[in-house]
Amino acid sequence: MAAFDQDCPIDYFRCGIWRLKIAAEHQKKGYGKFAVEAVLAEARRRGEASATVLGVPGEHSPEPFYLRRGFQPPASFTNARSSPASGSEPRRQR
Repeated sequence: MAAFDQDCPIDYFRCGIWRLKIAAEHQKKGYGKFAVEAVLAEARRRGEASATVLGVPGEHSPEPFYLRRGFQPPASFTNARSSPASGSEPRRQR
């Protein structure tokens, strides 16, 4: 799921991805990458400077998938962020 709420006073809830799931038999085919890039493109179109991924660390966590796409976890993967401002690949935000 992707969410856009430009009026939200909490910046990391203005633009985000939550529970994006690709069925196991369809993983590694580019569907997840396509979906994330589409969300980031829409974020850029709406003038957002960053996007937040909410996730849960663990054995089946999508953390490696998002880290490969430039998302950076602040203190934990629960609030990984990336900037959609730099083309198809998110710019790393520190």
